Amino acid sequence: MWAELTHPRHVEFYREFHEGRHERDEDWMPMVRAVEHLRSQNYAAELFAFTSLAHFQVTTAPSYSEQQGHACVGITWDFRNRLFGMAFWELDRPNGDSQKDIIRCIEKEFPSAVDALILRLGHS
Repeated sequence: MWAELTHPRHVEFYREFHEGRHERDEDWMPMVRAVEHLRSQNYAAELFAFTSLAHFQVTTAPSYSEQQGHACVGITWDFRNRLFGMAFWELDRPNGDSQKDIIRCIEKEFPSAVDALILRLGHS
């Protein structure tokens, strides 16, 4: 079972990731703020999320075993270039064409860019 997007552990994960960084310029606070943004939105109570190291996944699927027919928005933070990367895809087709449409943006553009992708989850 994946945790609801509103679960505080998602933010804690990236705070801990930031505190345990290996390089001085390895700044993960933008990812902390990004996840805080996602958790604060009206849609958060209806979605689930999970982390895979530097990747944060927001989905309509409540668990891995129930992913068939569900979609996902994958989010990454490139601390070296200070850019977010995000993409929408169907979970049962992770290598589909839609995954190639990666949106890159700076931190201040993140809320509007990610919200547009998250809204697609409701129409998949």
